[in-house]
Amino acid sequence: MDKHRVSAIIAAGGRGLRLGAEMPKQFINVCGMPLLAWSAIPFCQCERITEIVVTAPEDYIEMVWQIIHEFKLEKMASVVPGGATRQESVRNGINACKIPDVILTHDSVRPFVTIREIEAVIDGALEYGSCVTGVIPKDTIKAVDCKEIVTRTFDRSALRLIQTPQGFLADILKRAHEEAVLDGAFGTDDAWLVERLGLDVYIAKGSYENIKVTTKDDLMYCEWRLSRKI
Repeated sequence: MDKHRVSAIIAAGGRGLRLGAEMPKQFINVCGMPLLAWSAIPFCQCERITEIVVTAPEDYIEMVWQIIHEFKLEKMASVVPGGATRQESVRNGINACKIPDVILTHDSVRPFVTIREIEAVIDGALEYGSCVTGVIPKDTIKAVDCKEIVTRTFDRSALRLIQTPQGFLADILKRAHEEAVLDGAFGTDDAWLVERLGLDVYIAKGSYENIKVTTKDDLMYCEWRLSRKI
């Protein structure tokens, strides 16, 4: 039995994109459950996760509790208000965690994460201090100038598309967020805040299926995939 206390933060920044719906996208119902529940279930099923903290827009906190009770997501023990950004939301979630050894962060609209990926991130965080999931880009990536003229073509083998979950020793993640507040730094993921400290971030093998639902096309694909899963 894993003796480490592992907290997971299921986070969204601000009120979230709505994709044409009347509510933030994590609450959109897909195949009988909101995306938030689909994203959280693998963490609930992972025996190594001690607790789950959810950050949500303040107006939707009661809805999150209803989801927790309706779908029996017992490990989701805390629901706290999110911030204006995802970074602020994660910071609020960190403050609600109960003395963990490791903290994982995960997007509230990544419904295809697997227990294997969650455990790989936990193991990576315990060994290296910080660990994220990532995949090699499928397409060629080029840099361009202001006139859309190519200035550089990158070697795909040296690039990774970064996903969540991301995992960190608790002290490292807390320090990274504290330093970001002091410096007024804002990043698109927690790993970047850790990188600012000069610390290494290990990348565990992710999955191309672990998409973040961002566009209406993503949502259509999500509905198709989950309909096959049920």
